[in-house]
Amino acid sequence: MITKTNKARMLSKSTVKKSIKGSDKTALKQSGGKVEQKANESNKKNDKTKSTSGDSKERKTVSKRPPAKQSLVKKDSKPAKSLIPRQKSAKKKNVKPEKESLTKRERRSLKIDAKKNPETVRYLLSKWEILRRDDTDKERKYELVDQMLKNCNKSLSEFCFAHDTSRIIESMIQFGNERQKYEMFNYLKPKLMEMSESHFGRFVVKKLISYCAKDQISDLIKLVSGNVAKLLVHKYSCEIVELLFNDHANAKQRSQMLQELYGNRDLLGLNDITTTITLEDVINQNNDKRQAILSNVNSVLVKLVAKNLTSMSIIQRLILEYLTCEIPFLRSMLPANIKTNSNVERASDFKLPERLQTLLDAFIEHSQLVPMLHTREGVRVALCLLWVSGPKTKKGLLKSLKTAICSIATNENGHLFVIGLLDFVDDVVLLEKTVIKELLEDLEVIVTHPYGRKVLLYSLTPRNNLHFTKQVLQSFLLPGDISPFTKKPLGIRAFELRSFSLGLLPALLRLASEKLVTLFVGDRVEHFKPILDRGRLVLLTEIIMQSSPKALTPQYCMETFVRSVNSNQEKCNLSELTTAELNSMTQLRKQVLSDFVRLCLCPEFIPTGKSFPKSSEEKEANQLKRRKKALALAEEESIKRRKITVPAFSNMDKKKSTRLDDEEEQDEPMDVDEQDGNKGQVELTEEDEILLEMPWLERPEATPILNRLIDNCKSSRCFDLCDSIMELVNPAVMRSWVNCNRSCFFIVKLLELDYKPMCEFITKTVSNPKFIAALNGSNLKAAEILFKKLN
Repeated sequence: MITKTNKARMLSKSTVKKSIKGSDKTALKQSGGKVEQKANESNKKNDKTKSTSGDSKERKTVSKRPPAKQSLVKKDSKPAKSLIPRQKSAKKKNVKPEKESLTKRERRSLKIDAKKNPETVRYLLSKWEILRRDDTDKERKYELVDQMLKNCNKSLSEFCFAHDTSRIIESMIQFGNERQKYEMFNYLKPKLMEMSESHFGRFVVKKLISYCAKDQISDLIKLVSGNVAKLLVHKYSCEIVELLFNDHANAKQRSQMLQELYGNRDLLGLNDITTTITLEDVINQNNDKRQAILSNVNSVLVKLVAKNLTSMSIIQRLILEYLTCEIPFLRSMLPANIKTNSNVERASDFKLPERLQTLLDAFIEHSQLVPMLHTREGVRVALCLLWVSGPKTKKGLLKSLKTAICSIATNENGHLFVIGLLDFVDDVVLLEKTVIKELLEDLEVIVTHPYGRKVLLYSLTPRNNLHFTKQVLQSFLLPGDISPFTKKPLGIRAFELRSFSLGLLPALLRLASEKLVTLFVGDRVEHFKPILDRGRLVLLTEIIMQSSPKALTPQYCMETFVRSVNSNQEKCNLSELTTAELNSMTQLRKQVLSDFVRLCLCPEFIPTGKSFPKSSEEKEANQLKRRKKALALAEEESIKRRKITVPAFSNMDKKKSTRLDDEEEQDEPMDVDEQDGNKGQVELTEEDEILLEMPWLERPEATPILNRLIDNCKSSRCFDLCDSIMELVNPAVMRSWVNCNRSCFFIVKLLELDYKPMCEFITKTVSNPKFIAALNGSNLKAAEILFKKLN
């Protein structure tokens, strides 16, 4: 039975629910309103319903739904409850102090307190501050390491996983003695695999590899063996595998590490093998499993390429072994299989396997060609991928090199890949857009860089033994001649590179005519760097020689530059240069030659009589020094061309002040060279000082360069050099050339040209009887030969 009191309670509950429901609908309609405003509106409506009880009775009579059914509707009950403000509990929570109220030292102490062993960490930090100082003695450092080991030997591995304590362990490994290093290695040995996968622990493992003994490194390699495939895929542990493989493992250990990537060692029968073997040897032993092995290695490589790990030498070695096994004609890429025979047949009926195409697509998708080009093996891999790629794939590979051609061309190994692009990419339009365009944009940088000049020398005289060793040509360029995708003869490519379609030779001629002193010849006062870098003159001679009228004909290029594969020499119709193009090139060449004669041969000749070391050992040592110096000079000039400016250090009090005087006195940005002082400048040796004092004809590099220019005049029957000498050189200066053996031999070479105007000019110049008598009494060998020639 329902009493009157229960009825009244039910009525009051239903009215309250209706009012809450109405307030929820209005709150949902008003989007963007604040929660507090909605709650206030609902409270006001509740007060109205309580004050007007008559209205609630009328609503009760109007509503036809029974109270039980209305109580079952709970869709809007949850948001209504959230709008009603809750009563705050009387209990107060522990409020943490704000960061702004704490000092840096207090925050640091709170972080240490949160660690597992805070007292030990504090002790280690206090000792570490003394240990890492340079003014601490070695014996004192050994004592500190002993004290630190006594406090943390049980939990030493735990400290390797934090950012601060891992640095302490690194210093202990670095400054400890042999006994302490052995002790720490034994403590850390059970956790080395786990540490190599840690963000901070890997640095401790690297320190162990760098400072521990060889037997400990061999123990570490044994720990890694069996888990190479797993560790290589990991983000951090792959660095440990690469460090061990590249810097510390011997040939046998490297082979064992690579064998884990071939497949299951038990199925392939590799557990009993102790010698060094390659993937090709494994396939020969398991010939029935050839396709399974290759597909497994391919899937491993696709994963590694997708993880951007191609910069590692272990992965580059694996890719090279896989490619030489997958594609038969690439086996000549290996140093042991280099073919020196020029009569080699080109690969025919070649079909690219699908799994190899997936690997090429992965290289294009993840742009993994550039990271490999810092090593010789990586360049070999990149060239192999280039040789087996069709036109579409080759286009994708070249597009991934965008904006990186200059940095690749100036790299010690990467420049060989740019040479390969100039040699093997048949599409002239693609080559011009991707390679030539960037080379022309940074032409000055490439001219001044020793490795960049190699690219330019190859574009002028492909496969010239004067500039490239036989080993480089046979291991990097000759195997590509067998490729079925390389169809253009080398002579046609050489002619295209010197024509106006690609514009490389015309650009070099213009650069030589505009900046002959600053980039190629130099002077003793301002531009002395070209004098110290002899390779610039070698490039200048090739520019002059290859721009002669004879060298600008297609017939000369086709006869001079030939590939190693005879069947690859397909006939192509090449159009010769137009008369306007030929005239512009000859005018530029004459201007360069006249400027060269004016700068090098016209000045007053006063020989110093100083000589350089003549033994072969000393010559090799000096040659190495010159190469290093040339690299240092090129890097110094490239930094200046980038125009890197750094704001100089200024006092913070000045910046806060608002006076006009302070604004005028603010420090301006200064160049890096000005900040470092003489740090970036190359120091001059005694040999360099002697070289700067010498006249150009007395220098060692003058003789071979002038001999090559005279031989070129003889072969091409173009005597622009002789015409410039007759026009610009003073007869008195030519007479003074007889006082030096090198310059006197130059006169003999000019006479041997049998160019009638030149011979008449020389005889007229030295026809004075006193001069002939002095020539007869000279002790120089060249003077004796000249005297015989004149008589």
